[in-house]
Amino acid sequence: HSYHPPVRNVDIPSATRLAKRLYNLEGFKKGDISRHLSKNNDFSKAVADEYCKMFEFSEQTLDEALRYFLSKFCLLGETQERERVLLHFSKRYLESNHHLRGHTFQSNDSVHTLTCAIMLLNTDLHNPNLQQRKMSPKEFVENLTELNDGHNFPSELLFSIYSAIKLEPIQLVEDDAEDIYEPEPEPVPEPTSGSPERSANNASRQSAAAAAAVSRPAGPALLASTVNLSGQQSGGVNPFLNLPSDDSSVDYKRGFVIRKSCFDANGKKTKLGKRGWKMFYLTLRDLVLFCFKDEQSAGSFGAFDNPNIAIRIHHAIAYQAADYRKKKNVFRLLTADRAEFLFQTSDEQELHAWLDTINTVVARFSSPQLPAPVSNSTKFQRPLFPSSCSRLSLTDQLTSHKTQLSQIQQQLNQSWENVPHTTTTAGRKAFPDPEKELFLRREVERYNVYIRSLENLLAKNQKQLLSSPLKLLAS
Repeated sequence: HSYHPPVRNVDIPSATRLAKRLYNLEGFKKGDISRHLSKNNDFSKAVADEYCKMFEFSEQTLDEALRYFLSKFCLLGETQERERVLLHFSKRYLESNHHLRGHTFQSNDSVHTLTCAIMLLNTDLHNPNLQQRKMSPKEFVENLTELNDGHNFPSELLFSIYSAIKLEPIQLVEDDAEDIYEPEPEPVPEPTSGSPERSANNASRQSAAAAAAVSRPAGPALLASTVNLSGQQSGGVNPFLNLPSDDSSVDYKRGFVIRKSCFDANGKKTKLGKRGWKMFYLTLRDLVLFCFKDEQSAGSFGAFDNPNIAIRIHHAIAYQAADYRKKKNVFRLLTADRAEFLFQTSDEQELHAWLDTINTVVARFSSPQLPAPVSNSTKFQRPLFPSSCSRLSLTDQLTSHKTQLSQIQQQLNQSWENVPHTTTTAGRKAFPDPEKELFLRREVERYNVYIRSLENLLAKNQKQLLSSPLKLLAS
């Protein structure tokens, strides 16, 4: 696996200067660093590489290096943005300990895989909000079986890491700004005129205003992984990046629809010129919805290798848009990264066919959610939603959804029980955290849809399933 494409046409001296300013906090706060390192353009990748070169991890264990690295800045953003930062860290760690390549770690991707596992272990062992049984050392080792590029990590290394994390949690640095970060557009800086570091600094000062301007409530989930549909995994095998394979993937439904983009990833309203209705030929392949311009394009060589036409639908929900009255036969799709789309179908029968197929596939294959990252912040943090396909049987998957629904309802009830006797102007009791309440109520709605979809699948007989691709889900 490659780390990422080589940086081209980038002003490296400017990237180096910006990296030094970030490292020395010259005009930046700790909360600004992750925002620059996590952007997915060539200049930001160069900045991240130069920033990581200022760290020397020689002779440090992976968990020691990770602790030191994360002590220098506040790790912010969606999961895919955090993973981009950890990807740069992983590359630098192996550069500093090249003697470990081929023995302890097979590649940069192997380091990245174990780094992600350490972050999850840290959350599992030390998040006080988790009521479930903690992961055991044996389970930690078993979860990483053959994830060292097809090999196993040395067991003594994994047991040592487990002991170190259990003894002392990795403390994440708190953002030193009060405003919640809202990711910004990622223009590729011009290598000629202008100062990239000056524009980056201006962007950081404007981030609070940009966040305040976005008034739309958050969607039911936060996680969306970097899309790479080439059949390889960007950044190695880890819990967030299982992607469709041409050899084993299944196309569950195809057909023409008209699509309207309402909100992009992270809940940002789609720009005015890109909101209009446009016809697409949809193909639902595994947990990815591909939007081709026509049927011929869908059949061309390499058609499914274009990430720009893909919508990840793990942990998504689709429902009829009864509130949208300008067009008939419209359904709404809310994705895990808080994007929102409207789709118009040819008739009501096709509308319900798309709803049934999307919700059933998502309910069948969405993996159980992961706990929110460990943090000292009092602000509500949503859990993580892996894009990897669930390996549970159909009945176990249904049981998992019911358990999750029960836990969410308990959280809602407990939150209401702890509400003080303060009331709103309308005379109602005020929920202590409106953002958390909205999230939990949407989660209740989502899991109810999943449960109904799987129960309907189980209720269908073999004759009903025989002519449907959904028959592959009934196992």
